Order: sequence, then C-alpha cells, then structure tokens
Amino acid sequence: GLEPLLAVYARRLLPELRRRLDAGERRIQAIADQLPCREVPSSELSHLDPDGRTFWNLNHPEAYHAALKTFMAP
Repeated sequence: GLEPLLAVYARRLLPELRRRLDAGERRIQAIADQLPCREVPSSELSHLDPDGRTFWNLNHPEAYHAALKTFMAP
C-alpha cells in the first residue's frame, strides 16, 4: 500500500495541512488521499533499496527488535 509518511510534500501544501490538523484530522492517509500526488512505484526504488527495508512495518516492539538485529548484523 501507499506510505504517505515516506513522502515529499510541497511547501505550498502547508496551509492546507495546518487547517486539517487544526480541525483534528490526524490520519495522514485521509489528508494524502485528497492532495495531488505522484505515486512512486517500487520498481523505481528497487535499485536504492533492493531488500525493501524502507517499507518494513514496525508497528510492534517485536518487529522493531527483529529489524534492529537485521540492520545491525555484520
């Protein structure tokens, strides 16, 4: 799926983002769905991140510790 936290946003969007945050919207996906965007396919990133580590889901402590072991491995 899309990863709107791993993104580049134009400064001109700051007023709209601020308005939404002030209105209580905290879900970045809800904001990103309504903004102009260009999706970058994984094929464009694979040469930079062949293992797909950029998009590892680390929502739980166990996943975080497993990632640490992987990244710190010799």
